Amino acid sequence: MKRLIGLFAAMATAALTLTCTVSDLFSEYDGQSFLSTTSLQSDNWELMPDYSFETGTTAEDYMDYSLESATGGPNGGPVYRLEIKNLLQNGDFEDTSASPAYSPWFIYDEVTPEIVASPAASVIDVITGTNEISNRTVFFSTDTGYRAAIKLKDSFVNPETYISDQNYVFNFSYRTASIIKMFFEPDWSESSGGFLDTYGFQSSGGAGGSQEDTSLSNNNIFAPIDPELAEARGPNVFGAQNTSYPTLGDTWTFATDKSQSGYFDNFRIVRDTAGDFDLRLRLKLDLDHRQDLELIPGYYRFSVYVKDETITSLNTFNSDRVELSITGYDTSNQISTEDSQVFYKDETLHDLYSQSGEGYTGDWSSSWIQLVLASDKLIQLPNISQDPVMELTISPSNPGTSDAGWNRLTAGSVLISEPVLEYSSTPWD
Repeated sequence: MKRLIGLFAAMATAALTLTCTVSDLFSEYDGQSFLSTTSLQSDNWELMPDYSFETGTTAEDYMDYSLESATGGPNGGPVYRLEIKNLLQNGDFEDTSASPAYSPWFIYDEVTPEIVASPAASVIDVITGTNEISNRTVFFSTDTGYRAAIKLKDSFVNPETYISDQNYVFNFSYRTASIIKMFFEPDWSESSGGFLDTYGFQSSGGAGGSQEDTSLSNNNIFAPIDPELAEARGPNVFGAQNTSYPTLGDTWTFATDKSQSGYFDNFRIVRDTAGDFDLRLRLKLDLDHRQDLELIPGYYRFSVYVKDETITSLNTFNSDRVELSITGYDTSNQISTEDSQVFYKDETLHDLYSQSGEGYTGDWSSSWIQLVLASDKLIQLPNISQDPVMELTISPSNPGTSDAGWNRLTAGSVLISEPVLEYSSTPWD
């Protein structure tokens, strides 16, 4: 009987000329969820399950999915922590054991050339108080010939996550009275005394377009200084080069051909998404995921509760956006329908970056907010019970293409609880 309902549902949703007796047929689905309140704990949610990780790395190097509370959800369900990790060590500069305090950054004198072992506090320092951004903040002021830099592979939490021929996305908060210039230098050598194959990025103005040190920009928009050298890369994106050479290393640099100063904090680097490397938590469902209620062709609504965690760990940041998606598969296990939506914690971010005009549900800083993806796309499911026919994903950023590409991905964590998946024979209102 269940398979017959599924077949009839496929015909009914395609025709869209049915009477109220069809609604009666689907009445058993009203108010029902295909996921239990404990789904995050009882179902097989996985981090990037289809990706073949490089030697020395696992999904846990890039993301975290861990139980926070067994009963702390809004309706007593389990609460899980979901995070895209910052690959750069001490990106928040809160590690008081780091030596020097601004590690992994260093000051380089390109005239000598050499790394400056003990630069003066007037050149680079960790400060608090005036102009601080998030507690401990790095101040730097470099003259011509000096630059603040990090050697990327050496500065990653797990060096094996810095992989040749992969792209990485950077974000940071800054205060400065001038335009910020940054340079990515592939295969940089300390003894070279100059640039090799370099391309750079430049902010569109001072801090958020202001000329005041006290103005703060969290929303980096960096255009390539030389589009030809940047090879049409999107802003905020650089590509790993030849990391196999022991004496060379890709380097990320502030200040080059002129003096530059400012305050920066919360420097985050994440590996860009590509193919099965998608930085998402994923659940695959077959037709009989819920034994007493079969998945059938139609329209689906996927929701989850989210809330900020109280940050207690170093190098951890609250997410300012969350992405939900639903994917349906056909009989050849190919994507037939895919829908996603990015939700923003802050209305200002929503107004800046939302392409659809949707996605602002409310601030989840201190209380549970239910994010709801009510898909208006018809999902046609194959009548094969043993294979996955649908996938649900949650990401604590926006790795998909539904947001503005120039500011779409960053490290961050969020608490999630009590996902719900509901069916309708007609599009959701």
